[in-house]
Amino acid sequence: QTPVQQPLRHINSNRKASDWHIRIRKPQVILGDSNLSKIPSFRDENLQIDSFPGANMDHLNELMRKLVKPDITVKVLILSVGLNNCHNRNQEATLKKCLLKLLKQAESSFPCASVHIPLLNIHTSFDRVQQASIRGFNELVVQKARFLSEISPLRFQTQGDGVHWTPSTARQILEHWRDQLNCWGEYRVIRLPSPRIQTSLTSALLSASPLSSRNFWREASHMSPLH
Repeated sequence: QTPVQQPLRHINSNRKASDWHIRIRKPQVILGDSNLSKIPSFRDENLQIDSFPGANMDHLNELMRKLVKPDITVKVLILSVGLNNCHNRNQEATLKKCLLKLLKQAESSFPCASVHIPLLNIHTSFDRVQQASIRGFNELVVQKARFLSEISPLRFQTQGDGVHWTPSTARQILEHWRDQLNCWGEYRVIRLPSPRIQTSLTSALLSASPLSSRNFWREASHMSPLH
């Protein structure tokens, strides 16, 4: 049986550039902020999850830049980041610059990987400026990157602050990402805990444009409930 694994939460640090490092161990890698540490234990021999508390796009860019050489073993890379940039009220031009730099570094550090950026859920407790910043970030991601859609707002719950996911939300988000990557044939899930979307819907997504695929996944999240 595949061993149970947990996300690796790196230390909280005010010297992130010097204290944080990544060691690639698996062909599928998820890097991101502290929310990744909320993901419960999982069984997948091909997946590693590294959580860096307080990480923004520049931090992940620097982490990848510090790799000694390009890593050709990674096939799928998810960069779950951007919320801290938006909460710091970065301007759209700054968000775009950071995103493009992050994508360029990811392609350089992991030349054989399919790189994906998840869209951010917007919590109702965020003020107008924060909500607008997140919407702007999401639109940039849709335009510039391979994106993974957000989960339904009805399923999105946090630990009272609007920022940090509950373990249940974290599990649903991971499965939602997996569903999309499975549909595109880019990810092999070891354990399938819930019914999956039918092949006919898979064909519909593969023939869709990026914007229409975003709407497709919003509908699909209601058709493939996570238990």
